[in-house]
Amino acid sequence: MERFMKHTKWSVILAGIALAVLGIAFLVSPGTSLELLTLMLAWLLIIVGVVALVGCIRSPLPVMGQGDFLISIIAIIFGICVLVWPGVFVAFVYTLLGILILVSGFEDVSLAFAEKRANTTWGMGMSWGWTLAFAIITIVLGLFVIVAPFTMAWAVMVVTGISLIFDGVTDVIVGIRMPKDLV
Repeated sequence: MERFMKHTKWSVILAGIALAVLGIAFLVSPGTSLELLTLMLAWLLIIVGVVALVGCIRSPLPVMGQGDFLISIIAIIFGICVLVWPGVFVAFVYTLLGILILVSGFEDVSLAFAEKRANTTWGMGMSWGWTLAFAIITIVLGLFVIVAPFTMAWAVMVVTGISLIFDGVTDVIVGIRMPKDLV
């Protein structure tokens, strides 16, 4: 048990260092980090698709193999598309996210006016004017995400980098503070 705990302590410290280094990479070069993650996703889809395809071909159950066959082909094709056009994939994901944010903003506008008509504070527990103000901000942010998906992707990578650095540093501190009798 003592040996296990000693390895656990060092694993926590090393994992923390790795997270912090990854966070610094995301922070220093968010564009390159985004490209790398996109390419990793593409290769993951291709590998998972190929492994599933091989499983389908070798499966003794033809009914099970048909559905898996279709999914594996889709995964391979999607992975190849992401590999060939990574920018299109990033733009698509963030544009879709922007549309969802936009729809949410319009729903909040509707909620604000419903609050005004009912003279209540259903939504956020504040006056309808505040609900409307936050709805307008949400709509503007949704439009920004749609118009500038790569800027938003860059911002997400920066925030992720900061989060990874924070998580890594706290993991290192936790590892260092593990009781000495465990070492």
